[in-house]
Amino acid sequence: MQGFEMLLYGTGNTLYNKDKDQWVVGSDGFIDSLKFLETIFSSGLGASMQSMNDTNWSQTLYNKYFPDDKVGISLDGSWIPYNWLSTAEEPWEDWANEVGWTAMPTQDGQDPGKVSMSGGWAFAMGANAKNPDLSFEFMKQLNSKQNALSYTLANASVPVRTDVREDPKFKNQENSSAEFFSSLIDYTNFRPANENYPRVSAEIQKAMESVMTGSATPVQAAKKYDAAVESIVGSENVIDES
Repeated sequence: MQGFEMLLYGTGNTLYNKDKDQWVVGSDGFIDSLKFLETIFSSGLGASMQSMNDTNWSQTLYNKYFPDDKVGISLDGSWIPYNWLSTAEEPWEDWANEVGWTAMPTQDGQDPGKVSMSGGWAFAMGANAKNPDLSFEFMKQLNSKQNALSYTLANASVPVRTDVREDPKFKNQENSSAEFFSSLIDYTNFRPANENYPRVSAEIQKAMESVMTGSATPVQAAKKYDAAVESIVGSENVIDES
């Protein structure tokens, strides 16, 4: 979601056609996105596979490479400053002056000019809840403006309520990147809310890895992905855009 899907949706193609309720295969955007990754890693512009496979990679990236000025671009999300705030385990006092933010551009600068991806989370009540009315009241409390504001400030996250987004406490918080990331809601796309997404997502990772390691070309990796998706969801649930 933070890397490949940002590239894909920036081409104008998608993983899933919501109108037709089908998974997309054979798109040029999928291959173009893999080609982008191929360029990065074959040219030595990205981190080494050895570094990224380290279980401490994220901690090294945020708490060492960023403060030591060893990062050119990190394609990431709104949660990153959480690593540097005064409440973090390893605060970075000058991060707001050292790190800049910009939206991911679309492939050729086509409208709307920028792209973002969102995952999402939710409080949910089970269908067999013994006390649904009380459970719903509890969820209402969790999602109240004050509680949503407190969570957003504590977790350096994008608010899910408009009134939280406009609240002075949100606008004037320590995390100076908050308003920027909140503004990307207007351009964001969402991962497919489909039961097969986790399995399809795993196939995306396989395609990425094969290209990043040079074991397959973008076209070869895309074809293998297409076949895997059709196997997972069934041919009747696939739309071929090739």
